[in-house]
Amino acid sequence: MKRIIISLLLIIISILAVSFSWYFSKYRSPKSHLISPAKNISARLSSQLKEKASNLKDYAQLHHCNETIGFLVDMSIESGKKRFFVYDLENDSLMLSGLVAHGSCNQSWLSG
Repeated sequence: MKRIIISLLLIIISILAVSFSWYFSKYRSPKSHLISPAKNISARLSSQLKEKASNLKDYAQLHHCNETIGFLVDMSIESGKKRFFVYDLENDSLMLSGLVAHGSCNQSWLSG
């Protein structure tokens, strides 16, 4: 009898754990700090992106690549700031921006 009660308790605890993990994974807030619609970028960055996107569109036409959407990464922007951009080449507008991992840190390999 004692084994049955313990087994039932373990089943109930397992069901509760799965339910809580499902609920919190489904209803937690989105990670908007990682990728978000591109808004509030500086005029300087906007003009640089337009120039690079124009070059990208020319390259895509020349090499028969996708001419609708381009991906641009500006590694000169400091880490922790959005430096990955999804650009709509057809409408000449920025769609999304997001974070990108750091570069090489001027070292060939980082330990740890």
